[in-house]
Amino acid sequence: MKKVVSAGPPLYKYGIISYANCMSTWFQYESLLYISFPVQVIAKSIKTIPVMIAGKFVSGKTYPLRQYLLMLLMAFGIALFLSGYHANDTIKLSLKKATQNITTINGLILLIFYLIFDAFTSNYQKHIFDHYSISFLNMMFFVNFISTILTGTSLVLNGTLLECLLFMQQHRSFLIHAFATSICSSIGQLFIFSTIEEFGPVIFTIIMTVRQAFSILLSCIFYGHYLSWYSIL
Repeated sequence: MKKVVSAGPPLYKYGIISYANCMSTWFQYESLLYISFPVQVIAKSIKTIPVMIAGKFVSGKTYPLRQYLLMLLMAFGIALFLSGYHANDTIKLSLKKATQNITTINGLILLIFYLIFDAFTSNYQKHIFDHYSISFLNMMFFVNFISTILTGTSLVLNGTLLECLLFMQQHRSFLIHAFATSICSSIGQLFIFSTIEEFGPVIFTIIMTVRQAFSILLSCIFYGHYLSWYSIL
């Protein structure tokens, strides 16, 4: 039996989630400087397995071997689907391939750390939900509040806060785009935290992985992009 505490968790536990989430985001974008985008997409399609492994260490959960095999099969299908997608503009496509065909050891290391932090984040969130009587709105508020402090401190220490403020002053349309993105992100997080609370990190990761395929499928329908025969398969 899990002991559920009626009071909320200590603030530092929200801080752990915020830090892990920030580091996951940083490693994800930093890795693109050293690896090709297709490699990152394939890595994202297999991150269900790191999430399951992290669940074993964070929450003591165990999964049958067939579930690991099913996750590998799903990852292979997603990777095959994404690898068969091409935009219609062959000139832009060739330029992208020219600039995204290098994968280095440093990039792979950054990618591994991204998968580790990403897997830990969702599992630790589920751990908090299981042991404390809190709603996903509480989780969303405190995690984002602490993340704002962490990222703001990072900008101050790097000396780039003033540069960011000047950029916003010079490009007023950026504020509109940032606000619209924030609205969409906030609505998305309502579903993200709710899904983790109700169904756990593995189901959440499966949804996020399959989402990539549906996103490209919709893009093909609306913009007439090309899909190869094995991608359709």
